Amino acid sequence: MSHNDTTLEAPASPASSAAQNDKTFAFVTYGLNLATMLLGITCLIAVVLCYVKRGSGSALLESHYRFQIRTFWISLIGGVGLMLAYTLSFALMFIGIGYLLLPVVTIAGLLLVVWFYTRMIMGLVRVSRDEPIRNPASWLFG
Repeated sequence: MSHNDTTLEAPASPASSAAQNDKTFAFVTYGLNLATMLLGITCLIAVVLCYVKRGSGSALLESHYRFQIRTFWISLIGGVGLMLAYTLSFALMFIGIGYLLLPVVTIAGLLLVVWFYTRMIMGLVRVSRDEPIRNPASWLFG
């Protein structure tokens, strides 16, 4: 006679289900931010979603939403500044200074992209480990 040991698991509580949904939501917003280079507008969708969820999640997820919102605004301001600097560089090419300024602006743009993606990847790793962003107001990596 064989003995079939079947263990029944208790259904997930509504609180743990809601927490998992919130965590999934944070994954989605990080994913939208990471897809922004390919799809362009996804960072706008992500920031709107973060604003919608802000104030309704756990302290852990609040730090992630604040981190993503802050990253969006800093990137946007940096991007606008870089566009103005590119425009100035091209305008100054007529007197020769633009040729010196253009590589500096290009490197600054690459650094902004690296900074953005590093923040998003670090945030994604932290949310997957159930860790908050220690300092979501930081200029570096929280």
